[in-house]
Amino acid sequence: MNRSSFKPLMVAVILFSILLLFPAQWLLPLINDKLVERESVGLDPNMFQGYLVQQKMLDDPAYLPVYGSSELARLDPFHPSNYFHVNPQGFTPFLVGRGGTEALLHFLNFSAHADQLKGKRIVFVISPQWFVPEGSDESHFAPNFSVLQGYQFALNPKVNHPLVTEGSKRLLAFNVVKSDWMLSSLLEANVYHDKWHQTKAMVIKPFAYGFL
Repeated sequence: MNRSSFKPLMVAVILFSILLLFPAQWLLPLINDKLVERESVGLDPNMFQGYLVQQKMLDDPAYLPVYGSSELARLDPFHPSNYFHVNPQGFTPFLVGRGGTEALLHFLNFSAHADQLKGKRIVFVISPQWFVPEGSDESHFAPNFSVLQGYQFALNPKVNHPLVTEGSKRLLAFNVVKSDWMLSSLLEANVYHDKWHQTKAMVIKPFAYGFL
């Protein structure tokens, strides 16, 4: 009679733990210059919902980050990529955003790269259609929301405290955020300072760092 072996299960658990705890920063050397150049005009949501490509770009003074939304997909003579190709100014525009990428989403992105953006020249295109009484809605927010940047915001000790409180309150208004029990618990601890919310967040934090 063959004995059951737990070795495959143990190996699977170990490999899963390694992948879960593997620091994303270790992957940065895999982001080469050609990839950054290609992504500068790609408007790929995987790029601006992620972290490493933007980090590599922000470390390179040859790029000027341009943050916006649907206007970045409208190709005309005054589009940043076209204009500065014809009128070179010593930098390459790097476009971040697409339709529906409104101010709150850029706020999360900025907070994720706060150290690199400090003192850096950027362009932030503010669209009039963002400014409506009800603010960003679920249909525009959810497809562009970055879970990674949500966790980075919730766990970032360097973000100004009033911004953390107000930003957390606003994020908790969206179903895509509330449906993530771990993330919503961390954000609630930024808003409510009672013992229950603080204790729950303290227990969750070691596991939440696995998302970074």
